Amino acid sequence: EPIDTAQFPMVKSGDSVTSNVTLDQPMVVKVMDGDQNLSAYNLAVVPDHPPTIDFAADPVGDERGALNVQWKASDDYGVKSVSAEVSLADQQEDGVGFADNGVFLYDPPKFNIAMKHPGASIAVEKTSQDLSSHAWAGFYVEMVLTAVDAAGHKASTSPRRFKLPERAFFKPLAQALVEQRKKLILNPASAPDVATMMQALLTY
Repeated sequence: EPIDTAQFPMVKSGDSVTSNVTLDQPMVVKVMDGDQNLSAYNLAVVPDHPPTIDFAADPVGDERGALNVQWKASDDYGVKSVSAEVSLADQQEDGVGFADNGVFLYDPPKFNIAMKHPGASIAVEKTSQDLSSHAWAGFYVEMVLTAVDAAGHKASTSPRRFKLPERAFFKPLAQALVEQRKKLILNPASAPDVATMMQALLTY
């Protein structure tokens, strides 16, 4: 169907004329000089498919407590960006949910993903970040990865559950301090008991 070119302002620069037109179907563009057909161009509209993304392996912590996430993403015109969202998992080691709501007082950890080659049609990368100092370290979390292409189309993975890495402590005193920290995180009202225990540990 003919397009009313009046809807698309022409910009003249020297001997050339440009105009931006968004096409949603194949068509023929003709260049006319009055009634004379100077040239014609067959334009095909190729659909832009949404990107794909998935975990290449289960997220895991290394010996230093850093979280390593391997992922793979692809797009027909190139992946623009990849992001990660972390949330607390319902299923924890001792069952579903938490007895107290103190852990929800903390914002989710931010896991930043910087692509090595933005715009690549296929990206298989590993991203590492140390989240072991976050209040949720040692708890089970869920991560969702999202890929975005240049057209703004998005695709996300299903949630992947894993334990957020925490620093490993082997000395009894350090382990006792970590235990009290978790107790305080889970139940802020236990602060007096934690303070008493901390004082006892420091005089140990």
